[in-house]
Amino acid sequence: MRRHTAIGRWPWKQRKQRSKNSQRCRCIRNCSLWPEIKDNVLKQLKHVTQYYHDGPVDIFLHEGLVDDAIAIVDNSYSYDLIRRVMLEVIEQRPKWVVKKACKQAEDIMDAGQSAAYHYAVDWLDRAREAYRIMDHTSDWEAYLSEIRKKHGRKYKLMGLIEEKWTPL
Repeated sequence: MRRHTAIGRWPWKQRKQRSKNSQRCRCIRNCSLWPEIKDNVLKQLKHVTQYYHDGPVDIFLHEGLVDDAIAIVDNSYSYDLIRRVMLEVIEQRPKWVVKKACKQAEDIMDAGQSAAYHYAVDWLDRAREAYRIMDHTSDWEAYLSEIRKKHGRKYKLMGLIEEKWTPL
């Protein structure tokens, strides 16, 4: 008898719910009444508390309300959602991207989650890009050097970092 667990079913339900939310939000944005209802919908979305934030984030980004999108993902644990917002707002809010990306990477590295080191390197890549946009490459190099000092004995992590960025 095959045993089904809630964990095994969870990602499917999560993707399905995200898809529904995104579709609903796209329909609202493409509705001919959007200009008339926009202000009211945006006001309501700022106060919505739900687990799946894809829809509201999509609307905020579409409307250029990057601070509202950032406010939602600041409390989110969704890798994909945070990453998507970072990619959209990196030009306007590079300091936020650096802060959030470094925090995400450090949480993984400090916990020694070797199976997730590739995510940490991806977060570091977001931070590196934001540092580049701010023209603070020396700050990035100093930060990467600190990571190498602090986590130098984590060979899997160091291998991924060396593969991504050559030593200084």
